[in-house]
Amino acid sequence: GPGAPTLPVEGLHHFKVRRGYAAAHSSAALTSCGRVFLWGGGAHGRLGQGDVMDRDRPVELPVRGRLFEHPEACKITRFAMADDRAIAAAPLRLLSVYPASSPISGASRIFIEGDALFEAPNRIKVRFDFSPPGASAPEVRLVRGAYDPSLGRLVCDTPPVDRPAECFLDVSFDNGETYTDSRLPFRYYPLPALSKIQPTLRPSSLPAMPVTLHFKHPYAAASFPSPVVKFLFASPGKVLDA
Repeated sequence: GPGAPTLPVEGLHHFKVRRGYAAAHSSAALTSCGRVFLWGGGAHGRLGQGDVMDRDRPVELPVRGRLFEHPEACKITRFAMADDRAIAAAPLRLLSVYPASSPISGASRIFIEGDALFEAPNRIKVRFDFSPPGASAPEVRLVRGAYDPSLGRLVCDTPPVDRPAECFLDVSFDNGETYTDSRLPFRYYPLPALSKIQPTLRPSSLPAMPVTLHFKHPYAAASFPSPVVKFLFASPGKVLDA
C-alpha cells in the first residue's frame, strides 16, 4: 500500500524490467528483452513451472514448456496475471532455413528452424514472398508444411518458379489466416548445365585421370556447405559411377 517500503527483488539485477505485476499470492516481472519471471505462491500452478511449489526467488516462465537460449527466439510481448492464473503472448519467430536456396524446378526439401514452433496438422502453410517493396499486388507461392517433432523443425518442399529470384519465407499455423513476420531470405537459382569437359579422351593405358568439368549456372557453394557431386560415365554396355 502507500508508504510501504520498496524492496529489491533478488535475482533480477541483470535485467531491465519493463513492467511489474502483483496478485494476491504471487508477483511477476516482464523484462525489456521479452522474458517473464515469477515468484511467490505456486498453488494452482500459477508460476508456470508445471508444479505447485512456492518460490521466494524469481523463476523464468517457459514458453510451450521450453526456455530459449537465442535472445530473439521467443519474446513475450504481453502478459497478464490474476490470483490463480497468468497468461503470456509470445509471437512465433523463424530463425533459419536450410538449405537457403532451391533450383527453379522446385521440389527441394527444406527445413525451417524457429523456437516455439509447434504441431498444427493440416494447418501449416509456408509462404514464399517475391513481392518487391511497395508492390500493389503481392507475388507469393504457398505450399503445405509439416512439423517434424523428431527434428524440432518445419519441413516443406519448395514450389517451382519460372525464373531465378530472391524471396522471403514466413509461416502460418492457422491455415493462412496469419503469418509470422520473420522474412527469412531465400533464393531460387537456374539448374546447372554441363557445358564442357576436359580432356575428352583417356588413354586406355591409364587406370585413372583427373578431368575438369565446366558448368553453366554452377551451384552456389555457399548454399551447400557439404556438397556431394556424383558423376556418371557411360559407354556401350557399361555404366560407371564416380
